[in-house]
Amino acid sequence: MKRSIYLDEDQSHFLDMIVKSSLNKITIKIDVLIHALKATKLVDCIILVHIVGTLTYCFIEQTSSGISGSVGNSFRNHVASAIGAYLFELSNQEQSDLQIIGDIEDIWEKLIDLLSLDTWQPLIDSLSEADPENLNIDQWLTHFFNRFQDELFPRWRIRRKLYGVGKLAICKKFRRVLFQKLTQHQEFLPDHRNDESEALVQVLVELWDSDCTWIINKQSRCQDLRTLLGHLQEIDAVGARSLADQVASFLSNPGS
Repeated sequence: MKRSIYLDEDQSHFLDMIVKSSLNKITIKIDVLIHALKATKLVDCIILVHIVGTLTYCFIEQTSSGISGSVGNSFRNHVASAIGAYLFELSNQEQSDLQIIGDIEDIWEKLIDLLSLDTWQPLIDSLSEADPENLNIDQWLTHFFNRFQDELFPRWRIRRKLYGVGKLAICKKFRRVLFQKLTQHQEFLPDHRNDESEALVQVLVELWDSDCTWIINKQSRCQDLRTLLGHLQEIDAVGARSLADQVASFLSNPGS
């Protein structure tokens, strides 16, 4: 069970200052915060999690009510990139030089939420590839993952989060990137049946249903998919056998 961590008075005051600012001022204050954290070699995961979580909530509220508010679409991408770059830099520093408050993985999860809005299912269900604005989600997630994959993919909690987003219909490019990453690094495949393996199968189901032409146009991709499904069947991942049978049937009778 996850332990609840609360903001202290100074952190709460700083969060209040940020989220009540205009768009430009929010950007400036977040950049100032990151600069201050770098200078003091402090990773305040608690305040960063609350900032990103609050901004995500503000965007959801504005989008669901049809209001054009301060937390705009491109702004979400800027915040995720800025904080992601800060976290990524930390991976090259000696841990002994850092003071870390909270859990870094919590921030990565919140940044993915901010980009994908997968914290609010009714909004996600309404998204469509027909809306050009929603295609930004796919582009941003793909860029975010490509840039920070060395920090993201080795963490099972983050992989599970990425798979949860990757199964969304609008995330076509992102699904391809996840698939290619998995085929190159099969050491990150789940080793037993769990919610990560189930989410991964759902990603592969969506990949096959919406993008099977991309798969069958290259023999190596077909083989990679069958290899992944073979592993998932071995650990009895939910839905793996059904999808493997579907793929095998199609490949043996492509004209049917």
